[in-house]
Amino acid sequence: MRVLGHCVSCIERTTGKCCFNSVLARIINKQGRQQFGKGWGEAKAPDCSGFTIAQLQAMNFAAMDLSEFYASIVPTLPNVEAIRDANAGQIANCYYGQGQCQ
Repeated sequence: MRVLGHCVSCIERTTGKCCFNSVLARIINKQGRQQFGKGWGEAKAPDCSGFTIAQLQAMNFAAMDLSEFYASIVPTLPNVEAIRDANAGQIANCYYGQGQCQ
């Protein structure tokens, strides 16, 4: 804030961010913190710590909404029918005793 051209009060706004190596890690961290009442810390000193083994074992994964994670992996799932059809054509050419297919 300026009064008569002089700075009499300054406002500083800061943000802090936590980075996760996967969508699943972010979801578990976010929803797990809610279960334990664990906060994210302050903007100048964010708390990006993980969970202990005991906390992971105590987490209620059934209560977590993993729909965002499911949506991220569904497009990359293999086409089961195509794999089954491709393998069905090779079964007749396989020698089962040695596990060798031609």
